[in-house]
Amino acid sequence: MRISIALATYNGARNIKEQLESYAAQSVIPDELIICDDASTDETVEIISDFRGMAPFEIILINNENNLGHVQNFAKAISLCTGDIIFLSDQDDKWFPSKIESIVRVFHQNPKCWIVIHDGELTDGQLGPSGQTKMTQIQRGYGTAENISTGALSAVRRDLLKYVLPIPSGISAHDTWLHKVASILPARRIVLKQTLQYIRRHDKNTSSWVVNSGKKLTRLDVIRDQANTAPAYDYTDRLAINTGLKNAVVKIDKDLKCRSDLCATQRAKMLLARERRAIHSRQNLVGFNWLKRKLYASYMLLTGQYLHFNGIQSFIRDVIR
Repeated sequence: MRISIALATYNGARNIKEQLESYAAQSVIPDELIICDDASTDETVEIISDFRGMAPFEIILINNENNLGHVQNFAKAISLCTGDIIFLSDQDDKWFPSKIESIVRVFHQNPKCWIVIHDGELTDGQLGPSGQTKMTQIQRGYGTAENISTGALSAVRRDLLKYVLPIPSGISAHDTWLHKVASILPARRIVLKQTLQYIRRHDKNTSSWVVNSGKKLTRLDVIRDQANTAPAYDYTDRLAINTGLKNAVVKIDKDLKCRSDLCATQRAKMLLARERRAIHSRQNLVGFNWLKRKLYASYMLLTGQYLHFNGIQSFIRDVIR
C-alpha cells in the first residue's frame, strides 16, 4: 500500500519539528507528506522547508494565499494525497514509531474497512505524560468510546474519499464528518484500542473538550461540564451534517451490490429523515416563549426526538433554558 500523511498547519512553529521527526522515525516510512499551510505568520514554513531537505520521503508543501480554516485546509490536504492509506495529522503531536505499521496491518486484515481510529496518550506541552489516554477518558466520562472521531488519531482508505470530498460547507468538524460517512455501512470503521501517539495539550489547542484534560475523568466531570456549557440556539451545523450524510448515502447507494449494504443505506436514510425532523423541531423550540417551549419539549420527549441529541439531559436543558 502507498502511504500518505495529510498535515494541516497554521502557526505551528513551536512544536512542528518534533512531529515531522516522528514521521521519519516510523518503522514503515510513508511515501509522501502533503502539507497545506493556512497562511502562517510564524516560522512554520521555514521549519518545514529545512526538514524537507533531509526527509526520507517526498514532501509537498502548499502555501494557501488566504486562510481556509482547519476544516477546508484538511480537506485540501486530503484531496492532494495519492496514497492508498491516508493518515491525518495535527502539527503538534508526536507519533510512536510503530503507528503507521500498526494501522496499515489493520487495513490489510480488514479489506472492507474505510477508516481506523486508535488511542493516544494525553501529555502536557512538553510531552510529559498524564497517565491518561483519550479513549479511557471518554470511556469514563461517557460510558463508551466507540463514537470517538478525533482526526489526529485517524487514517482513511482512499476508497472513502469519493464519498466525503468535497467536505460540504457548514461542516464544523472534518473528523466527525469522515467518521459519520464511514459509519453508514457496517464493518467500514474500526476502533483500535492501541495507544500509538502522544497528544500534546497546551494553551493554543483549539479543542477545550473536557476529555482532553490530563486529570482522571469521571462521569460527574462530564455532567458538570455540560451544565456549565451555554445551550445552543442554532442547529445549522447539525443540519449541515445531516444533509451532507443524506447526499453521501445517495452516492454510496450507486456503488452497492451487497444486499446487507443496501439494507444498511435504507436504514440510514430512515434514521437521517427522523434526525432531520428532530433538528428542525429543536431549532423551532428555542424561539418559543416559556410555556410553549416546555409543552413542545414534552412533545419532543414523548415522540423520541431527544434520542437524536443527549436524551433526557437535552430535554431538561430545553425546559430550563
